[in-house]
Amino acid sequence: MTDSLEKASILGFIAAILLFSSLLYLVLSMEFPLFSTARNAFIPIELADSGGVGISGFLWNKRGFDMLMLSLVLFAVSVCCLAMLKEEG
Repeated sequence: MTDSLEKASILGFIAAILLFSSLLYLVLSMEFPLFSTARNAFIPIELADSGGVGISGFLWNKRGFDMLMLSLVLFAVSVCCLAMLKEEG
């Protein structure tokens, strides 16, 4: 049993080394342009007369609903954390 486990762990280690070296080769051999594509793709647009005002008004006037949903998410997270920390027995 331990012999097959040892062979599997050695095989997994070799596979991880091969995967890591392949990834390292790809990263180092290819040219990475950083942000040149993002800078060249920027096209400024003109908004309609009240488009931005309407959207920002909707977002800021519906803030109560957003806060209600946020409080429900935080409550669910706290209940889940307490359930994970509860002692069994």
